[in-house]
Amino acid sequence: MRLALLVLLAAVMTASALISVMGGSTGYTVDQLLAEGQKKHYRVTAKLLDWWVDDGKVYLVLGGEEGRITGVIDEGYLLARYGAAYTFESEVVVEGYYNPSNRTLMVTTILRGCHSAYGQPAASG
Repeated sequence: MRLALLVLLAAVMTASALISVMGGSTGYTVDQLLAEGQKKHYRVTAKLLDWWVDDGKVYLVLGGEEGRITGVIDEGYLLARYGAAYTFESEVVVEGYYNPSNRTLMVTTILRGCHSAYGQPAASG
């Protein structure tokens, strides 16, 4: 019983640490990210204002009420996950490393808001 309680406590503490590093369960908005402005890993929920592809990278303009940042992700990730006909929804949830000096989020994962244009369900985590 005592060992089980210690294992449970360790699991809760680990989960709590991960959530705090990731910005909580729902993540940050663009405005919160801009206000905090630290160079670290974030989960961001944002309006997708625009996107384009250039030289093997996909650029995502992520907007908030008071500002915007640019997300950058390797197009190979999208092609592997969604095929050549990927598309985006008007709101996305992404994770990545933020660089406040140039307001760029180097996206490592798209959790919600991107899917194949051929009817594949949207990514949900």
